Amino acid sequence: FIVPNGLDLSEFENLPPREILRNKYPILKNKKVILFLGRLDWKKGLDILAKAYGRISRQRDNMHLLVVGDGPENFKEKVKKWFKNEGVFEGEKITFTGMLTGKEKLEALSGSDIFVLPSYSENFGMAIVEAMACGLPVVTTDTVGVYHEIIEAKAGLIVSCDSAQVGEVLLKIIDNEELAKELGENGKKLAEDMFDFGKIADKMIEEFKKIIV
Repeated sequence: FIVPNGLDLSEFENLPPREILRNKYPILKNKKVILFLGRLDWKKGLDILAKAYGRISRQRDNMHLLVVGDGPENFKEKVKKWFKNEGVFEGEKITFTGMLTGKEKLEALSGSDIFVLPSYSENFGMAIVEAMACGLPVVTTDTVGVYHEIIEAKAGLIVSCDSAQVGEVLLKIIDNEELAKELGENGKKLAEDMFDFGKIADKMIEEFKKIIV
């Protein structure tokens, strides 16, 4: 019996107003905010994201990428260089916030429009569940542990670790508000149905009882 990781969803019941993020970062006003939230690490696919976002940001001027997370200084500089090489400059099309926790992390989630995690490898993907709990449409790869559940629930768009595909589905969501809303609503329901701490605890108790009996 496999028990998924879970969340205390009560944390996501009263999210900060969407405007707080945009007031804190005025460059985000009137933009579709694409959110990456996670440790700055090679396996997170930030090189894929740099190429994907570089391509689509040349086609649209209504978007901004928010990178929330931290990592080793030398790797952070490497990541920033990847984006610069694609014509994506800090303060214009991309903002690096560093690590955010607690209320500030919730502000980033509630103020964004799309969540993206193009990982090469991800055992589970807790940040994805957090994004879904906030009603964000999700773009991620088929190497992430929860991708089967996302496909079944129609809670996001799943691609391979390919920058062209990542860029294509990001634009698909940006250009289709109805699709974005549907994916977000399905994701929120998936988080509530499958990843709530209380429901996971109940499932574990049921399985323990079967074994004990």
